[in-house]
Amino acid sequence: RITAQLIDVRSNYHLWSRTYDRKMADLFAVYEEIAFAITDKLRIALGEETVQEPAVLATNTDAYDHYLQGRSILERADDEARVLRADRLFERSLEFEPEYARALAGRCEANTLMYEFSRSVQWVEAAEDYCRQALQVDDSLADARVALARLYTLAGRQDEALSELESARKRDTDNPDIWRHLGQVYAARGASDEAEDAFLRARQIASGDVRIYHELGAFYFDIGRYDQAVSVYSEMVDISGGSSAAYTGLGASLTIQGKFDEAAAAYRMAIQNDPNPRTYANAGSAYFYQGRFDDAALMMQEAVDLSPEDFRLVGNLADAVRFLPGKSEEAKRLYQRAADLAEAALAVNREDLDVIYMLPHFYAQLDRPQEAREAIETALALGPDHNYVYYYAGLAWLEIGEEDEALSAFRNAVTLGYPWELLVADPQLKGFGSSKDFRKIGQGLGHDSQGT
Repeated sequence: RITAQLIDVRSNYHLWSRTYDRKMADLFAVYEEIAFAITDKLRIALGEETVQEPAVLATNTDAYDHYLQGRSILERADDEARVLRADRLFERSLEFEPEYARALAGRCEANTLMYEFSRSVQWVEAAEDYCRQALQVDDSLADARVALARLYTLAGRQDEALSELESARKRDTDNPDIWRHLGQVYAARGASDEAEDAFLRARQIASGDVRIYHELGAFYFDIGRYDQAVSVYSEMVDISGGSSAAYTGLGASLTIQGKFDEAAAAYRMAIQNDPNPRTYANAGSAYFYQGRFDDAALMMQEAVDLSPEDFRLVGNLADAVRFLPGKSEEAKRLYQRAADLAEAALAVNREDLDVIYMLPHFYAQLDRPQEAREAIETALALGPDHNYVYYYAGLAWLEIGEEDEALSAFRNAVTLGYPWELLVADPQLKGFGSSKDFRKIGQGLGHDSQGT
């Protein structure tokens, strides 16, 4: 039995009411009947032009059931395994109803997340295809437009992403997914105030959605507000019941402040709760900064085994292997693999700064100095205010023997927010980091040579 009421909240007057008694087998017919009955009443009260026709749900209960299961998993997905489980459920839903728009949109979002996690370009074309299919069935479906916007954001097509989200927001102003994706688009465009407002609006609407905390924490991390990132990730630990992603974000935010012991504890919890490429990679980073290169390489190898096409992980493994005795040739092979994967990622987004700023380091390690210089110029043109651009430029300059250029790059990196504590602990700067000119960088910002 379902009772539907339409009430004018200003006067508390009941405009319309009706009770529906049906069998469970008629569930979707009841949903549709109620939706269209209410639409008719709203049309009378508000006028024809202000009311949208309700979206029709699935016609098959099995399709709907598998879709709901997939959606439930996807909303808590913070690793590849959960995303793939959700995607399989959406796929199963479509076996029962091939043109179910919400399940198609679910597959679009799942494939987009898989690209975001793995950086494997195989997921991109499939994701866009599923979104297009969903919109062909129902062009008013906000889920599909939000998923497509996420894909466009990753591909550097910010104007198209914003257009999709604005179209969706006109139909649904209180959808937290729309607001959190608007936050991502604004962040990608460098509009930090608007991005923060959008993320906070999403959190206000859906305070229990762990994805919002994850993206808000990442946003604070990216703009150098590390204490706020720690606070958000700590909240995420509580809300999620201690998810791997929450501990990983917390560990990263502590690492970049030079709090290696606290970070290592967070990473151990992440691996204990849910080992995945990021938990292993971050644990490897903590070992790397402590000079435990065997342990770092072991953790990085675990990460690469789980996500072999992620250029970031392969590059991190190369960094650790380079410090192991007799492993220089293996490190070179890994740097070559990282460079190849990074270049393939640029086919998706030619202006992906996360790819471009790491390439100079890879090229320099491969004894390709001219390409390293060109990659530095490209990175500086795209991200002149990004501290990681200068950090990796500094590494590359140092590796090709341009110490004055390296010093200038590291100075800019620290000025723009790259933590001095992390820089002085970096094994890749051993020797150079003890020079008088290098120490002056920290002294000029109120740090001593030990990073305090």
